[in-house]
Amino acid sequence: MFTFTNKRLLKPKFSVVALVIFCLLFVGVGTYLVFRTFAADGTTFAEEFSTSPLNLSRWSVRTPWNTQYTLNEAQWYDPANTTIANGNLNIRTEKRTTNGFNYASGIVTSLPTPKFSYGYYEMNAKLPKGKGIWPAFWLTNDSTLEIDVFEVLGHDPNTVHMTLHKNRSQVYTNTFTGPDFSAGYHTFAVDWQPTYVRWYIDGVKRAEYIAAIPPDSLYIVANTTVGTTSSWSGAPDATTVFPQYYNIDYIRRFDQKPTTTIVADTVPPTVSFAAPTNGATITGTANVTANAADNVSVSKVELYVDGALKGTKTAAPYTYPLDTTTLVAGNHTLLAKAYDSSSLTSDSQVSVIVSTGPLALPTIQILSPANGTVISNGKVGITVKVVDQVQVKSVAYYLDNVLMATQTYSPYSYYFSAKKASTGTHTIRAVLTDIQGRTASNQITISR
Repeated sequence: MFTFTNKRLLKPKFSVVALVIFCLLFVGVGTYLVFRTFAADGTTFAEEFSTSPLNLSRWSVRTPWNTQYTLNEAQWYDPANTTIANGNLNIRTEKRTTNGFNYASGIVTSLPTPKFSYGYYEMNAKLPKGKGIWPAFWLTNDSTLEIDVFEVLGHDPNTVHMTLHKNRSQVYTNTFTGPDFSAGYHTFAVDWQPTYVRWYIDGVKRAEYIAAIPPDSLYIVANTTVGTTSSWSGAPDATTVFPQYYNIDYIRRFDQKPTTTIVADTVPPTVSFAAPTNGATITGTANVTANAADNVSVSKVELYVDGALKGTKTAAPYTYPLDTTTLVAGNHTLLAKAYDSSSLTSDSQVSVIVSTGPLALPTIQILSPANGTVISNGKVGITVKVVDQVQVKSVAYYLDNVLMATQTYSPYSYYFSAKKASTGTHTIRAVLTDIQGRTASNQITISR
């Protein structure tokens, strides 16, 4: 399926009756003319997520009912978990205790924008996966009508659920089983009109409900839920990898479904780093090299450093001279993003350490409880401060030299039951380990 994702061409307003955008695709020795006609007979909405930060005059980072949580779900919607980088809206889901919830995730809703009615709604996205992870793209007014463009249960990333609710009751649902939707970018769309609702995946109709559909105005919503043991997705378990990312390339709305006359390329390019390798230390001017390939042709490869675009190559070799003196010493993320002639994309990233001289030794400090604290019953909270020029791999917590827990994400804190400590004096020790294998520790004394 040809998927149009040229953001620069989408920026002008759609003020003509029809805008025909076409491009040439070369498949084998044949040439295919693919063009798409966009009807422009009313309001259109296109969010390309090209610039940071998120436009809060169009989007809210709260639920459609203006909260940061939902009952029977395990996540707190933290605005910090919804960011724009590398041309995407990125919703990060992580295991982090926040405001009494065990997980932090992200959501965007079109609350600041007037609600929408009939139209064609489309998203291009790469989905998260894992037991208990539940990404969705939906339209709702939290009352009379809800259209789920897609929901995917993370333990089954090949199956898309498409559902229609009226007056809080489900009136239609269907599923489509296809590729692993967490492995690459795909388009998900719904065409909502007065006499039908049709669902599309990668441009192909996969479900249809035919009946009178009310014109109730709805908000646009995209989010990742973390389930509980009693919810549809179930709760995360030991197999669930955190963090997870819901990467959204764009969200668009048209009054009528755009028409595509020819079906063509559906295979995204592949990209990987040849140099440097993950965890490598670089200094001076470092040559960053990516390998990219495609079943048709690679149109360009972009290099991002910590989410900022640093260079673009339109032909191999995809090598970029990176001046590390413009970066602070320590850990940085390199991302290579490849585009093919159909504007399909894929990306790859590595973590590197920039060295401008000998790295300072890491340090860790126990902030609470204070040294000499007397504890009683209940829970004891340990909070630590870490300083490291490279990426922290883990922080381990010990009571009297017995390991209580190991944490691999920030902020670094741990709670334990005071019952673990008998009457008398005890030591609490926190040990930092970074990706270079360097360690640091700090110890205090408490009593009970």
